[in-house]
Amino acid sequence: MASETLLSVRNIPKNLLRPGVLYAYGYVAFSFAIILALIYAGAMINGVLPAILFYILIGLFQYRLSIVLHDCVHYSLFESKTANILVGDLAAAMLFTTFTNFRVGHYAHHKFYRTGDDPSLPDYTVIPKSKWDVIWFMLQPLVGYAVFVKLAQFADVQSGKTSKQADGRSGSDSLSGRTPLTELIIMGLVQVLLFALASRGFAEPLRSAYLVFFPAATIVLFLSRVRTFLEHGGLNEDHHDEEAPPRNCGRNTISAMVERFILSPMNFNYHFWHHKYPSIPSSNLPGLHQWYLDNHPEFFEDERSEEHTSELQSQFRISYA
Repeated sequence: MASETLLSVRNIPKNLLRPGVLYAYGYVAFSFAIILALIYAGAMINGVLPAILFYILIGLFQYRLSIVLHDCVHYSLFESKTANILVGDLAAAMLFTTFTNFRVGHYAHHKFYRTGDDPSLPDYTVIPKSKWDVIWFMLQPLVGYAVFVKLAQFADVQSGKTSKQADGRSGSDSLSGRTPLTELIIMGLVQVLLFALASRGFAEPLRSAYLVFFPAATIVLFLSRVRTFLEHGGLNEDHHDEEAPPRNCGRNTISAMVERFILSPMNFNYHFWHHKYPSIPSSNLPGLHQWYLDNHPEFFEDERSEEHTSELQSQFRISYA
């Protein structure tokens, strides 16, 4: 795809710039309701196998909630900026972060993509010496390794530092933004309520570990790493060939329904378009893709349609051919 000559957003049909109301409220209601229902059910049902099942399911839907948060920090899920902030505050609080922290980190990902200043770089960069290096890279979040990276990023935002500043190159390019006290209070209150729900009114506190904390600290970060790698990464970082995404954008992965449900809800699989037009609501990314195909096919050098699983397989083939 010829990524450097895309049209200005001013040339995009206006209907593609407006958020979908039912889409937004539907995803938000579904995401919050399912997580709360699963936590409540997990608190009421005993047994090791149910505990494992709830741990996985809650992690999956917490991950889906992180995509809701993503759209909110772009102020693109709702037309109202206030609605985006309110929903984003609650979503972030349920995921042990804050709206401001997520926003600053994610904006840095867009601004400094594929540079040492991109906070998402650890999730899509690996130069393996063997297939076991790749397996370990993918599985690191499941053993809690990625939590320490996120804590360091949170501390950088709270201190007003960014990767640019940490490298001694601060200036107009740097991104910073301390989390307001109100957001920290919201996160604390939400976590207390979730703890009460998961622990049967504080009676069984250990339940909250596998129903609230560990899913967010492992499953969410694992799914995020897999998706981010498939969107941006290449196992052979020394060779930016046709299999690598163009600089300053990401891959589209036009995937099967199950893959989209697990890895790329809210049309996240149209990631090339999101990086090129981050202000366009995710509800309209499929429409934007089709509009370019119908009206400007000259922007497409390659119309291949990868699924997530086949993209991962192709990356392995590139590295170990």
